[in-house]
Amino acid sequence: MRTILLSWVCFGSLLTLAHAADQRFTTLQAGSQVYSNVTVISSTPTVLYIQHAQGVGSVKLKELSPELQQQFGYDPNKAAEVEALQRKAQVDYVKTLTNQPQPKAESESVTKLYAKSFMNQPGPEMVIEKWLSDPAEVSDKFVLLEFWATWSEPCLKAIPHLNELHRKYGDKLVILALSDEPEAEVRKLTEPKLEFSSAIDTQRRTLQAVELTGIPHVLLMDPKGVVRFQGMPADLTEEKLNKLLDQFVR
Repeated sequence: MRTILLSWVCFGSLLTLAHAADQRFTTLQAGSQVYSNVTVISSTPTVLYIQHAQGVGSVKLKELSPELQQQFGYDPNKAAEVEALQRKAQVDYVKTLTNQPQPKAESESVTKLYAKSFMNQPGPEMVIEKWLSDPAEVSDKFVLLEFWATWSEPCLKAIPHLNELHRKYGDKLVILALSDEPEAEVRKLTEPKLEFSSAIDTQRRTLQAVELTGIPHVLLMDPKGVVRFQGMPADLTEEKLNKLLDQFVR
């Protein structure tokens, strides 16, 4: 199988994801939170990314039992170094915004964000393992990247809205639904039908880059690859989309 990499801007990551994939637990306790039917997606020196009965999420290694910390190679000293780097990066980013203010998109969501913020920054690398539709032509267009899954009721409810945006703005906007499910699971879904581009990445590479903990989640990137909206699909109304398309057109 051929892997296709779509990238507007390549940038280094503070962390290198260490594979811990496919380890399964009937229950997993992290602090006071208990998850069921858990599959470990991957890990970093500080965090486990998991899929569980309620969806996908992340847990801090320091909140696991000593036995599990040892199993996943938790090193308090290394974790402290990583957290220090993250804090420094955040401080540096805030300083950059202060010294070089970016234009603020009117549609920036004030609701809780279940992912890393890319607002007014270059979007993440998009890794496409396989297209389930014709490959999307993104050159000189806005791209609305949606993270979704067939088992998620909110994701299914968002499809008609995205279909409508595709029909009205398809000449200047590419909508791409990206799932981490197997191809067969996605193709089983026939209603509601996706009228826009669809692809999968079962290795969850883009999902991990976005640090996603809840779906559906969308990123609207302008033709230069800069994120101008992030959040729930329903929050991207036609009024907001029209303003963004006018404001950030190349």
